[in-house]
Amino acid sequence: MPLRHSTDAPAAPAIIVAGLGNLFMGDDGVGVHVANILAQQDLDGSVVYDIGTAILHLMDLLPPAAWLLAIDAVDMNCAPGTVALLDATDVWSKRQHAGAHGVGLFEMITLMEPSRRPARVAVVAIQPENAEPGLALSPAVAVALPHAAASARTLLAAWRSECGAHAAPHPVVLNCFAGHANARG
Repeated sequence: MPLRHSTDAPAAPAIIVAGLGNLFMGDDGVGVHVANILAQQDLDGSVVYDIGTAILHLMDLLPPAAWLLAIDAVDMNCAPGTVALLDATDVWSKRQHAGAHGVGLFEMITLMEPSRRPARVAVVAIQPENAEPGLALSPAVAVALPHAAASARTLLAAWRSECGAHAAPHPVVLNCFAGHANARG
């Protein structure tokens, strides 16, 4: 599972992107698919983690006061494939408890020591069509992948502009799965 970051991480705040979801449950894995797209792009100092369902592992990866952009399937009662950018207020009002992840993003944040919690949280939410066992995304959600990635890039650019983060010239790509990291370049 990819992780991409610059060799010279921004001083503060760190900007973390977390792709969430279960790849074995159809559209529920859309956050992982978008994270894989973003990991192949220059995100100017942001770190991309493919977390999948290992949400508690994200607690260990977040530096204190990080800005967190999660990408996940969220039931918003919209047409399948709808992409929405939810800010912290929207995130808490539309939150989904556990579901296929076992522990959800909101439970994870609640479990964190207050001093280690993200300073900002936003979610690129994609309306799933199905969460049935299977590896394939529904056609509507598959078509939404580039739009979801573009929405994430737009927010990341705004956040970088706000905090002044800049990329280092030599990115490192890591595979990260349930606590194990392996370098690949």
